[in-house]
Amino acid sequence: MRVIMAMGVVDDFPEIDGFFDHYGTSVFHCTTCDGYEAQGRSVVVLGWGEQVVSFAIGLLAWVSSITVVTEGRPLEGDDRHRNLLTRHDIGLVEDDAVALVGDRGALSGVRLRNGRVLDADLVFFSIAHRPRLTLALQLGCATDESGCLCVDRDGLTSVEGCYAAGDITPGFQLVAVAVGEGAVAGVACAISLQGEQESPSAPEPAPDAAAELGE
Repeated sequence: MRVIMAMGVVDDFPEIDGFFDHYGTSVFHCTTCDGYEAQGRSVVVLGWGEQVVSFAIGLLAWVSSITVVTEGRPLEGDDRHRNLLTRHDIGLVEDDAVALVGDRGALSGVRLRNGRVLDADLVFFSIAHRPRLTLALQLGCATDESGCLCVDRDGLTSVEGCYAAGDITPGFQLVAVAVGEGAVAGVACAISLQGEQESPSAPEPAPDAAAELGE
């Protein structure tokens, strides 16, 4: 049996009215993929974990202004994280965002629990995401300290015949990277099905190939 797994990750979404009306047009979760959309615009970033600080700083090359809203929670981390926000003129609002203001494609603001509306052309969020590993764990695949699947250079997991690619493996979580990893895993998987016994590095052939070889 050969399996290639590429199930991606599950994102935690903020609980805010109008979120899915704007998701994909004015609301994004990846600064690398969509940061250019923020060129010269006002941005609100939703999140409260330590990672939201570096996430917001990663948008500074594009935005005209940026504010972190912690969804009513205290910002996690210590004084260093708060000082970084201050140093880079990034606003910090420890209040709950309750609604997005404006029509789809024409976001104008983020309404807070206290009634205040923050100007916002775009919203980014950084809360949490988890790789989809239910099948992989059922198969017995090993994971690393980040919770991703352990794979070799061909995408082979710790279970023989089971390959993985994309966001469930370590490294950059980008479409271009996932496509490349998928190609590598696909080729390696196809080669393994041939069962070329002359190659000392070839894995065991698939059952059908083994039958054809008379094994």
